[in-house]
Amino acid sequence: MTAEKARPEPLWVFEKAVLAHAPEFNVACAARLRIAHNQNNDQGSMSIRINAALAELGKQTLMLNIRPDEVDMCTVVAKSNDKLIPDRMFSMVPVSVTSSAAVSTLILCLNATGAILVPPLANGTTLSPAVPEDAGFQAFEKLCQSKTIHLHLSKQQFRDGDLHRLRTFSGAVRARMLKPQPIDYKRLNAGQGAIEKDWRIFGQTIDPPAYCEPVPTQSVLGKRSRDDSPSEAHSKSAILCSPPPPPWSPTEVNTPTTRSPSPAHISPTIFTRDIKQSYRERIKVLELQRQLHGLPDELVREVLTGSGHQHLLVPETPPPPNKLSKDANSVSDRQTSSSAPPDAEEAAMVAKVDRIIEQRLGKLTKDAFKALTQKRLNALVESQLPVAAELFLNGAVADHRDRFYEECKTSEINVREHIDEGITEVRDATNECAKEISELAQQCMDNLDDHSKNLDASAEQELSKLKRWFAELAQSYFDKTVVVEPVPRATARRISM
Repeated sequence: MTAEKARPEPLWVFEKAVLAHAPEFNVACAARLRIAHNQNNDQGSMSIRINAALAELGKQTLMLNIRPDEVDMCTVVAKSNDKLIPDRMFSMVPVSVTSSAAVSTLILCLNATGAILVPPLANGTTLSPAVPEDAGFQAFEKLCQSKTIHLHLSKQQFRDGDLHRLRTFSGAVRARMLKPQPIDYKRLNAGQGAIEKDWRIFGQTIDPPAYCEPVPTQSVLGKRSRDDSPSEAHSKSAILCSPPPPPWSPTEVNTPTTRSPSPAHISPTIFTRDIKQSYRERIKVLELQRQLHGLPDELVREVLTGSGHQHLLVPETPPPPNKLSKDANSVSDRQTSSSAPPDAEEAAMVAKVDRIIEQRLGKLTKDAFKALTQKRLNALVESQLPVAAELFLNGAVADHRDRFYEECKTSEINVREHIDEGITEVRDATNECAKEISELAQQCMDNLDDHSKNLDASAEQELSKLKRWFAELAQSYFDKTVVVEPVPRATARRISM
């Protein structure tokens, strides 16, 4: 008897009610999460669906399908914290909780937005809720546009082995081991089927601010521009409220025709609030603003030119005539007092000025770059290091936990195989012993049978001898009684007396 082979792992399906949270937009809605993991074929799927009342289609099921190859990071946080789930969302968790410690969070960081599966009747139309104030529909719309998704569950929703299975699935997604599981669209929506769309099917875009509406930069980036001052606030509003230029006008309005003695002015960029802008892009904008803050205008201009954004700079204009005439007079005065030709004098002056500017600018640039780099590194360490370390530790702990779980399963299978082999050996030895005992008992029974037959034969012989002896003895006794002579009467009488 050989040990039985390990059975293939069945398809694991994890379907629970969750709180789907999009931290980029700070919205959340109740949804249904379904995760399927087939370890035999290395396939997996993940979907988030809601039931919504649509304006023209009535009550329908909308599903956000996330493929494994669209996930950059997948982490299971068994014990959540206040940074992952705000306090106001505790009551929105399917099983109400009072603290973040009672919540487990599945963190998804995507490299692309997922596909939205909608009913076939929605083809060619835009989806809108039947009730404009439907917060769940609006939150799901933002969730479909988000690339960072937090799925919150209560710890009470996990059954035996669910957390280990979920961590195994998370590790397989991080290791890029899973292929998308095929979906039968015809079976969705109670047999009505579904078609695949993207988030633009909602058809709701945020209108930009009016042309005449002043948009403060502080609303987005939280810092004032370097060129801003209290006296310039009104002038900015006036510029923004001025009528738009005609199509044949140049790009820059009211461009001065005279050259300013200062370096070319960098026109301030007004960042408008764009809710659909990616969270990561806003972080990049904030980092870029911090890096450019405090740098000289020459260095900023060089950076913009090197990155291909020279069109954002105000074009240089020829110097004013009065300054040229003044410079010409001064040069002519110097020429009269000097014997050098005018071209050589001007070239020497330009070379000297360039050398001084190069030395001073290089030193200032290095000092500013060192200070900015040190400040930026300190800010990154203070703000981003705790979150990055927590995510890294969670991922490392999850990987080691998954590896330990797999090693435990392998060891359990090996122990079962050894136990089966031991049971087989014991059964074989028991069968051999039982066979030997049966043969020995049969041999003893045969010996006893033969011995009993011998005893019966000898007993019959002895009995026949005994019978002959008794017969001879009886015969001899009877013979003696007949041979004895009769006694006289007197003697006999005397004897009897």
